[in-house]
Amino acid sequence: VRELAGHTLRAYTTIETYLDGPPIIDADVASPSAYFRTALATPGVHDAVAQRGRDAAVGLDDPVGVAETTAARVIELIRSVDPAHLVESLAGRMSFTDYLVTRVVELTIHTTDLQVAAAFPVFIPANAAAVVLTTIVAMSDPATIVRALTGRGTIMSSAEPKQAESKPPLSGLRVVDL
Repeated sequence: VRELAGHTLRAYTTIETYLDGPPIIDADVASPSAYFRTALATPGVHDAVAQRGRDAAVGLDDPVGVAETTAARVIELIRSVDPAHLVESLAGRMSFTDYLVTRVVELTIHTTDLQVAAAFPVFIPANAAAVVLTTIVAMSDPATIVRALTGRGTIMSSAEPKQAESKPPLSGLRVVDL
């Protein structure tokens, strides 16, 4: 759970790191969904993410206290940044506003992971859910998502064999895998 908490905290701390950081990759990212498509297509991404979570967990003796302090500090920073400011992310250069959307997605998804791991009820504020769902739908086939969420279809499990290469990027995931 500590590593998951460390990884979740990175949704905040990368804002500080990337805000005025040097270019990481010479590319422009057009949208939050493009950020995730690029990030998820990076070879070794899952191992690298797991390692960054482990690294962030080192010395994390008071995850709740650190989360509260970090959130307060970063929220103050966010208030001072021009929304059009360009951020250098691992996926490329993108607007600060779009980068914040990616942080809301990460923070929301991994907060639910923490809630489950700690045996708390899962709760997502409606405005955060709207951001996450909008981003996920933009990464996939909207008809498939809508039909699955309304009980009229399914989203292939990530454990099932992959089919045609032309499938949208998230078509192999269940909503619960995200």
